[in-house]
Amino acid sequence: MLTTLRLFGLLAGFFLVCLLGRAQTAARQPSYPLLSSGKANIEAYVFNESNKFSKIDNHSFQISNKDISSLEELSRELCPSDFSELEKVRSIYFWIAKNIQYDDDGLKNNTLTSQKAEEVFKTRKAVCEGFSNFFYELCHDANIEARVIPGYAKDEFYNKEKILVYPNHAWSAVNIDDQWHLLDVTWACLNRDHIINKNNDVEYFKHKLESNFLIDPKTFIQNHLPEDPYWQLLPDPIDLQDFFSGNIVVDTDDVNIDVNQRIDQFESLDSLDQEIAYCQRMVPNEWNRIKEYRLGTAYYFKAQQLYRKLGQVHGRPKERLAESIYTYYDKSLEELRRLAPDDFGYEYCQELISTIESRKDLIIIKN
Repeated sequence: MLTTLRLFGLLAGFFLVCLLGRAQTAARQPSYPLLSSGKANIEAYVFNESNKFSKIDNHSFQISNKDISSLEELSRELCPSDFSELEKVRSIYFWIAKNIQYDDDGLKNNTLTSQKAEEVFKTRKAVCEGFSNFFYELCHDANIEARVIPGYAKDEFYNKEKILVYPNHAWSAVNIDDQWHLLDVTWACLNRDHIINKNNDVEYFKHKLESNFLIDPKTFIQNHLPEDPYWQLLPDPIDLQDFFSGNIVVDTDDVNIDVNQRIDQFESLDSLDQEIAYCQRMVPNEWNRIKEYRLGTAYYFKAQQLYRKLGQVHGRPKERLAESIYTYYDKSLEELRRLAPDDFGYEYCQELISTIESRKDLIIIKN
């Protein structure tokens, strides 16, 4: 039979799409490498009168030349106490876009290092997961609420014939003055060879920075589809088929839903109920059955959570609790049986199905 520990290990791989940890440092770290001060045209945009964030970008730009030894120190430098939340977010965003290099070689040669924020800080290299984790950690240290958002993205190389079997990108949501906003600091990256070599001009750097910063959800959805529809920040979410076909019509005029309140209500749930609610909403993809795997496993754990309470109640409450356990077991079986032999987790789910079927028979309702 599949042990609870083993199941949690499997489930954790999907719970934590992006790891948000950071190493603790007791002593001052050695100096980390500083990148060059940047192309002249990046600096030109910083001081360009068309840049409404010129003052903040200049502040962040100057931090690039300082010898900083930790994430916490970097966050303090980027986000002085007299900055507003918006200014802090912009300062963090600009510093990452300018100073973190997209790791094309690591991606191409399958030699990527850890994408945890601490490692990105040391190496100054990352792919989307690392960019998003790094943004999250700097925001966290500045007391700014942020999230890493996994999902599907249509980048410059995307075409309609391409099948995205799994989510292929990660970006960020950030809470500024009690309102959630979306940004993609990976796509804002100014430190990538093909960008520097082909588009070394002020207007292009402006486009990179501003087209990916706090974008209206109706625009963002054109090329970013989060795995969780709630993070579209749209009252009426777009589905996967319309996203890939390009048939995206966003009409919010007649929909009266507070998307920020919806997220607050979701995050007030405990972790297991969050996982169930998340998986129920997940964008289904006919090319994988990750939704079914995660949802079936979450239903199982919910049944087990209730099962542990069965001996604490009597009479009709016990009967109702047993009925709920049966319901969650049946829901779990329904989802897990959707997996085919070539799907991820199929063999483990077969063991779990056997476990559920045997445990259903152990439930005793009567006192």
